[in-house]
Amino acid sequence: HSLPEQKRINIELIKIAKELDIKIVATNDAHYVEKTDANMQKYLLLVGQNKNIDSDDALTFETDEFYVKTEDGNEPKSGEIQIQKRDNSIELWNCEYINFENINIIGGGVTAHDTDHCTFDNVNVFYSDFFRTNDGYNTHINAYNSTRLCGDYNTWKNSEIAYTMSSGILINGTGNTVTNCDIHDIAIGGGYNAAVSIEGNTYDTIVSHCNLYKSGRFLVYFINTGVYGDGYGKTYIEYNDCYDAMYLTRDGGVIYGYHRNGEGVIIRNNWVHDSNNSCGIYLDNNCSNFIVRNNVVWNVTQAGIVLNTNSTDNLIYRNTVFDCGEGIQGWPKTDGYTQKGTVVANNAVAPYADFIVGANAPTLITNKFGTDFYINSNFIPENDATLIDGGTVISGIEDNYIGSSPDIGAYEVGGDYFIPGTYYNTIAGDANADGRVNLKDVFCIRKRCAGFTVTIDTAASDVDQDGNVNMKDVLLIRKYLVKLEKELSIKTKA
Repeated sequence: HSLPEQKRINIELIKIAKELDIKIVATNDAHYVEKTDANMQKYLLLVGQNKNIDSDDALTFETDEFYVKTEDGNEPKSGEIQIQKRDNSIELWNCEYINFENINIIGGGVTAHDTDHCTFDNVNVFYSDFFRTNDGYNTHINAYNSTRLCGDYNTWKNSEIAYTMSSGILINGTGNTVTNCDIHDIAIGGGYNAAVSIEGNTYDTIVSHCNLYKSGRFLVYFINTGVYGDGYGKTYIEYNDCYDAMYLTRDGGVIYGYHRNGEGVIIRNNWVHDSNNSCGIYLDNNCSNFIVRNNVVWNVTQAGIVLNTNSTDNLIYRNTVFDCGEGIQGWPKTDGYTQKGTVVANNAVAPYADFIVGANAPTLITNKFGTDFYINSNFIPENDATLIDGGTVISGIEDNYIGSSPDIGAYEVGGDYFIPGTYYNTIAGDANADGRVNLKDVFCIRKRCAGFTVTIDTAASDVDQDGNVNMKDVLLIRKYLVKLEKELSIKTKA
C-alpha cells in the first residue's frame, strides 16, 4: 500500500518467517476495485463521518493503493483474478500446543505434520480432497490434502469427517488419539484408503468410540509400507461401530492389514457388520502379533475373521461371529504355509471355521464352531450351557469374567455391556439444568424451537456445539437416551 510503516514491518516479517521456517502469505487490503476508485472511496468515508472535504480530522486512506491487485501489482482490467489454490485449509508444521475448536471446513483438509500436543475439538472436515487418478495401492500417498494427524500426542475428538476421495484421517507418530468422531463417505475413489488409515511406525495410538461407515474400501487400514518391521505397538482400535465398507471394491475387509507386524495391536470391543463384498476383520498374508478380542462381527458377505497365511503369533479371543459368508478362514493352506503360534480361543463362530491342520495349525482352545449356539438380540449368551462359563482362562489375558470360567463369545452374562460408537457427555443436553439428561430436556428444546418462551441452559442444550440450539440437538439427546436405555435394560436383564 506504499505506506512507510508497512515497508519496514514487511522486512521484519520476512526475517521472522525465515527464523521460524514458516510460509509467508502476501495479501493486499482491497477496499475498491480499481485505482481510479480511490477518490470515490474517500468521498464515501467523508459522508459516513459527516465531514467536509477539507476537514482536518476526517479519517481517510493515506494512499490510493487499496485496490484489487494482480500478482505483479497491476490492476486486473482484464477481469481475471488468480487465486492461489491451497492444498489444505489448515497447515501445521513443527507446531506444539495449539488447540482448534468449533470449526467447519468445506473443500479443504487439515495437515498436522511433525506436530505435537495439539487438539482438534469439534473440527468438522467435508470434501477435503479430489484427484482424478486412482493408482491403487499408492493412493494414500497422494492424499496430502486430506486430513493428516502426524506427530506425537495429538487428539482429534467430537468431530465429523466426510466425503473424501482418499482417507478420512491418516495417523502417524506416537500417542495420538481419535475419539468420538463420525467418519463416513470416504475412499470414494476406491483406492487403498480408509476412514482411519494408520501408517507404519505408529505407536500408542487410540481410535475409540467412533462411528466409521460408508467406505469405497476399508474403514480401518494398517497401511502396507512394504517394510514388515514397521509396527504399531500399543495401538488400540476399540469401541467403534464399523459398517458398510468395500462398496466399490472386492477382496478386502472392514478392518484390514497386509504383511504387518502388529507388535501387540489390540482390536477389541468393536461392532463390525453389514458390509457387502467384504470380510470383517481381515489379517491378510503375513500378519503377526495382532490381538483380536471381544468383537461382534455379523452380516458381512464373506468371512467374519480372516487369518491368511502365514498367520503367526496372533491371538483371536472371545469374538462372536454369525450371519457371515464364512466364520473364520485363511488362505492358502497348502504345504509351506503356517498358522503356527496363533491362538484361537473362546470364540463363538458360525457357520464354521477353517484352518490349516497338522504341524502348522493354530492352537484352538474351547471355541464354539457351528450354528447351534444361542445368543439374544444383544449378543449375550442365553440359555446355552455350551457358551456360559464354557471358556478357558488364558494365561496373560486380562478378562473380568463372572462365574467359574469366561463365557464363550464377546459378551459376558452379567458383565459390563459395551455399546460401540460415539458417546455423548451426560452434562451436555441438560436443557432444564436439573442435573439429569432425560425426555424433559427434549421437550424443553422442542418447545423453544417452536417459538415458546422456555428458560433453558443454552450452553448445555447446544449438544453438537455448533452455536445454535435446534432440532439437531434434540436428535443427539434422543440418540444418547436410546443407547442409555438399551444399556440399562440389558444390565437389568443380565
